[in-house]
Amino acid sequence: MILSRSIGEAKIFAPFSALDAILIPLGGWAALARASQLINVDPVLAEMRIIKDASEIEILQRAIDLTAAAYIEALKAARPGRTELDLKAVFQYMYSRREASSSFTQIASGPNSVNIHFESTGRILSAGDLIVFDLGAWVDGYTSDISRTVPVSGRFSRAQAELYNVVLAAQKEGIRLMTAGNGIQKTQTVVEDALLSGLKKLGLVTDPASPWQRRFYIQHGFSHGIGLDIHDVWGWFSRQMRAGLVFKPGMVLTMEPGLYFPAGRLDKVPAEMKSMISEAEWTAFAGKVGPIYKKFENMGCRIEDDILVTETGNRVMTAGAPKEIAEIETIMKGGSPFLQIK
Repeated sequence: MILSRSIGEAKIFAPFSALDAILIPLGGWAALARASQLINVDPVLAEMRIIKDASEIEILQRAIDLTAAAYIEALKAARPGRTELDLKAVFQYMYSRREASSSFTQIASGPNSVNIHFESTGRILSAGDLIVFDLGAWVDGYTSDISRTVPVSGRFSRAQAELYNVVLAAQKEGIRLMTAGNGIQKTQTVVEDALLSGLKKLGLVTDPASPWQRRFYIQHGFSHGIGLDIHDVWGWFSRQMRAGLVFKPGMVLTMEPGLYFPAGRLDKVPAEMKSMISEAEWTAFAGKVGPIYKKFENMGCRIEDDILVTETGNRVMTAGAPKEIAEIETIMKGGSPFLQIK
């Protein structure tokens, strides 16, 4: 029902998450004094928001397509000597000319790329850097969410390609499992296992079954809803995920594994892991993997797609944003009108 100044002895259905804002024009909590019952509709609204209808999917696809088009232009404009903010300007231009805006624009290069969320700075891009893009455009109230990782030089070095291929293989495994009836929490575990297996092959993990080594490398979850927010109804979604939420047709969710290698992280036991490992174990681990870790220092890599769960499987809505190494390198060879701007 719609609240009015004369509520009377009625049941009031309202979203508790926005109750203060709703009550302000009504004079505050006193407006509810005579209500017989106050019922929270947040869970109902969350269920409605996590399952998208055809019109919502169409708007989301337009937001995704615009973000992908802007990303391709940014790839062409990425060169040593440019800055993160130069590339951010590409997105601002591409969004503005379509009367859209940014929900989030991360262009994190070199050592900045090891931050899970960073935005952008005036840092000058260098040939040995990776750039982690995390991007979203608002279109008619709905937002996309795409992450990509690319080399500033236009070609992946051997170490960059090794890291990228571990993340890409794990992401593809996660996408494969994003079908109706599969558990979201189980999918997270499978993707983590794929990352640990890849890291073991690179010599960065001594025991893929080790809980503390998993904790060391896995720094965030890999899936969330998108829609009216870039982490749509996250409070509801995260609780339901832990309780065994399964994929359902109409869900639009991300799949975004990532790995990050900050400089100096092996120097001492991370604070969040001190209860999991002894100093002696840590010293032995750091001594064994340290020389290999050094190859990947100051590299971050995340690959994120937006996935629509369907009755018969799923659809990668972000397929227009290239993520294969050969595709990225080919696009980065192209010229860009943005390079003419000094």
